[in-house]
Amino acid sequence: MTRVTPRRGRCDASSNAPRNEVEVDLMDIGASGFRARHRHGLLPLGANAAFRHPEGAGRVRVVWNWMYPDHVETGFVVIR
Repeated sequence: MTRVTPRRGRCDASSNAPRNEVEVDLMDIGASGFRARHRHGLLPLGANAAFRHPEGAGRVRVVWNWMYPDHVETGFVVIR
């Protein structure tokens, strides 16, 4: 079972996509990824990006988005 630890903080993610850098609010961090809240619309599923947050840095893939009226939550899985 993967343990998820709630964390607050910022995470910067960047990719080669036109929208080069996205700043998000961390919600949960686990051994294999993290969940973040933002207002940047849906991030492309399957997109890879570099990330940096207080618990580490590396590369992630966008695996899901959940739309709310005032924000989006996105799930990222660490790929290295």
